[in-house]
Amino acid sequence: MVLGACPGAVTRLLLQGVVAGYAHPVVGPLDLTVAAGEVVGLVGPNGSGKTTLLATILGRIPPLAGQVVRVGGARLSYLAQHPVRAEGVPLTAREWFRFLGIASEPPPMLLPLLDRRLDTLSGGQSQLLAIWGALALPAEVVLLDEPTNHLDPSHVTAAVQLIQQHAPEKGVIVVSHDRAFLDRVTTRLVTLGARIEGSNCSLDTCA
Repeated sequence: MVLGACPGAVTRLLLQGVVAGYAHPVVGPLDLTVAAGEVVGLVGPNGSGKTTLLATILGRIPPLAGQVVRVGGARLSYLAQHPVRAEGVPLTAREWFRFLGIASEPPPMLLPLLDRRLDTLSGGQSQLLAIWGALALPAEVVLLDEPTNHLDPSHVTAAVQLIQQHAPEKGVIVVSHDRAFLDRVTTRLVTLGARIEGSNCSLDTCA
């Protein structure tokens, strides 16, 4: 399977013949190019290798075949499917972001949460801050695994806005079972283990 970015875009990530899995292959071989300004959605049934592919891109497990190329030494940031919450830790969101090295402030909708303890936030509030943190880190490629977990419809809209604000500068890969969310936020969809689906951008052309 070969998937390319829009012509003229700055390539951030390149997968060449990647086969991913632990003891046995679960996805691939896959050739995929991700460029700045793209939001690529990964879809497929449970067990199709979406999270395993992210782990391979991150370098947590080696590819069984092929290679992952971070073009120009592109840095990665990652939002896990189930982020660990800081229960019982007297740490505010502002302090956590400072620890991560994030100097910029989040958009106005998140500012009221900055000085609250992380363990007092609702699941949706915590998830929105985690999404923004992954996007605000100094990285050229952002991997988001099921970012709409714990989000109600208004929070999903906020997540779309956060991703769209940062997408022009970064290449973003999103794993999600929420097709409506993906239709709103992605420029391309990749269906693992099946055919390629395109929204705004396909292998050869951009709409």
